Amino acid sequence: MNNSHLSYEKIKMDLDYKIDNNRFNARVSSIIYNKDKTKILLFKMKDRDFYMLPG
Repeated sequence: MNNSHLSYEKIKMDLDYKIDNNRFNARVSSIIYNKDKTKILLFKMKDRDFYMLPG
């Protein structure tokens, strides 16, 4: 399958808005288990020394 016609961009999925002098910002995440619920999906960025939940 040739996907050369597709373009991928970084999409910001945060909820962020300002009203007067107030700012609201929210981000969601999820906990994803394996079938036996013995493992959790995490990821780690190269420049960070901790793991994060996807989202």
